[in-house]
Amino acid sequence: MKTLKEWNKVGGSFTDYCKPGDRIDSDLFYYFIGVVPPVDMSSRGFLMGECAAHNEDGKGVYDCFSERPYRYCGQMTIERFHSKEALCQVD
Repeated sequence: MKTLKEWNKVGGSFTDYCKPGDRIDSDLFYYFIGVVPPVDMSSRGFLMGECAAHNEDGKGVYDCFSERPYRYCGQMTIERFHSKEALCQVD
């Protein structure tokens, strides 16, 4: 499990420390909710408030986090976030 405490100790970018599908602790989850207000949120998770990049269609892609269980889900568009298969399927 990836933790906020360990990330602070290791340093570097979050995406170097944590990969899509990695379980995270609640401190990391709530840290990212608090950095900037989420651009989108549901009972399953949220998308960071600032896009990380743009895809080949010019749509913003955002870092995504799931709540049950706490997990980093990688980057996705708002449309994908709303699809049923969007959030992490990895156990």
